[in-house]
Amino acid sequence: MKKEALEAIKQKFGDRASISEREILVYSHDIIALPSSLMFNFKADAVVRVKTVEEAVGLMQTCQRHKLPITPRGASTSGYGGALPTKGGVMCDLSGMNKIIGLDESNLNVTVEPGVIWKDLDDFLLKFGYTLCSYPTSALSSTVGGWVAEGGIGVGSTRYGGIKNQVTELEIVLPNAQVFNTVKDSPAELGLENKNEVIDLFVGSYGTLGIATKITLKVRPAEEAIPVCATFTQLDEAVKATIDIIKKADPYHISLSDKNLQALRTLYGEQCVAENTLLSSFTGPNAKENVEIAKNIIERNGANLRDKKAAQKEWEERFYPLRIKRLGPSLVPSEVIVPTETLPALIGDVQKKYPKEEFGVECLFTSTEAAPLFYFLGDERIESSFLSTWSRSVEILQHAIDLDGKPYGIGFWNVGYLKKAYPEDRIQKMKALKTKFDKNLVLNPNKLFDVGEKEHKVRVRGHFLFLTPEWIRQVTGVVQGTIAKDRNLRKLISGYSLNLAYAFTELPQKLGELYSNEQLVLFVQLKKGRVKKLEIRTELPNEKTDFTIYSSYSVVKQIFQERLNPATAFINRQLNVEPRNRIYRRPKFTAKSIVAGNILLKIALQVPTRFVPDQEESDKNIIRPTTELHALVPDHAELNRSIVLG
Repeated sequence: MKKEALEAIKQKFGDRASISEREILVYSHDIIALPSSLMFNFKADAVVRVKTVEEAVGLMQTCQRHKLPITPRGASTSGYGGALPTKGGVMCDLSGMNKIIGLDESNLNVTVEPGVIWKDLDDFLLKFGYTLCSYPTSALSSTVGGWVAEGGIGVGSTRYGGIKNQVTELEIVLPNAQVFNTVKDSPAELGLENKNEVIDLFVGSYGTLGIATKITLKVRPAEEAIPVCATFTQLDEAVKATIDIIKKADPYHISLSDKNLQALRTLYGEQCVAENTLLSSFTGPNAKENVEIAKNIIERNGANLRDKKAAQKEWEERFYPLRIKRLGPSLVPSEVIVPTETLPALIGDVQKKYPKEEFGVECLFTSTEAAPLFYFLGDERIESSFLSTWSRSVEILQHAIDLDGKPYGIGFWNVGYLKKAYPEDRIQKMKALKTKFDKNLVLNPNKLFDVGEKEHKVRVRGHFLFLTPEWIRQVTGVVQGTIAKDRNLRKLISGYSLNLAYAFTELPQKLGELYSNEQLVLFVQLKKGRVKKLEIRTELPNEKTDFTIYSSYSVVKQIFQERLNPATAFINRQLNVEPRNRIYRRPKFTAKSIVAGNILLKIALQVPTRFVPDQEESDKNIIRPTTELHALVPDHAELNRSIVLG
């Protein structure tokens, strides 16, 4: 089926459809490059460059007909994995849809295609005396469609809000290949009440609900921007000044860089002061008066006011926050949104916790919230170091949540925090749209939420019930056989020892009854490169373990169905690993443990497995065995018998 679909796509799009391994590799990551040991497979089967809405419709129809995943992509300047092809399929490159359709001066808006670069759009508007209300700091290279898909705030959001506040109309290719236009079509067709609700749900949905093919944005008359820059010794003084300026001086934009980021910029070779730096910009008829108000506030807070030349230079640097990436050469970002008054506590705690880390913070502001972006320098080529650095981003996000904050973006990496980012009623409406229009779940799968992916139907004969001793015996045989045959694998784990316990709770009712227990434990013992034990228990092992992993049965089930990567589950706190501090204290051992664990998992996946269905899942999606479940499981006395491998 996949081969037929790819042939049909190639025939339709010609040179704009590619299956080149080199080209596919380019599309397999966003701004973040990951170590190979994590074993994420973010490779599409083909890349297709669409140029018209008709082509987007045709591609969607083909993908739905053949149940082939389709992932929309702009410039991929984000780091949340929202444009990564997690299930292969087709990468739909929208950068070729880059027409500016028209400027409506009477209504102060402009309509564009999704592939238009923000800077190009602003240059166009300036020719007619207009400019954008707000735009991302990546405006030199990011696309309009990409920011609409992600949502978020940027330059100008202090006064005008984020991208959701700028969108007035949308044309969307829905997952069923229907074209919906907020100008021509009724929201009732989507089961929604009004146009604002449509925009609210689709902006920030990461292309999971539809592909935006036309976007109408608010514009404003172009005005001179007067920048004001100041440096502060204490971060809390800078935040206090920021809050006062927002309340009293109506700034167009405010951003704050901590002294660490400024120091890293100095290392890169920029001429700047390594102090907490506040940059504000003022526009409009009262700009000069507001500048004076801001300067008075800054001076009252004991700051050093920079001269006009320095302020102008900082303003021009707003497009280049990622220049320090070359010092990495990779960056691990952690971006959150917190109430502005909690910002000093968040940044201060991070600085105290990681005093020796190379990182910096840049923060943007709305009228009520702060969006700090922590940049940690890393190098994905040094896997142990990179994994340790990656963990920082998770800890910062959790700390922000403790301060009544939330993740800045969701995409792929932060799906476990969806309910922290979006209200429950919005999530339910998005799920309803996904269920109604994307029954095959082909449009940007594994992003935002799981709407209840169907079980694969399997033949019972030759398949083994998950976590029973018979299943363990089959896994054991496959693992041992693979190690015996695979020379490279033997070399990789040679001399390496690891004790790993995986405890699952929230068992399905039938498994709980059969085992007379509410918890099961899978114990794996590697000793000097050999698998000595692989067994199922009802209690945690007495043997000393290097790591003990805790999760629910539903999580481990998704992992063994290849619907959830264990590294993703860890990042999103769906897996709890203890002792957690050992992960960071022994990064080399941790990295090798991840490699070994992933290899063993991939080998175990070769065993044909069936699962006890979740209670909420429909029985019709699973072919029942002809024998009763209890007939497949031995007496309770046998359940704790170890399968010891010699």
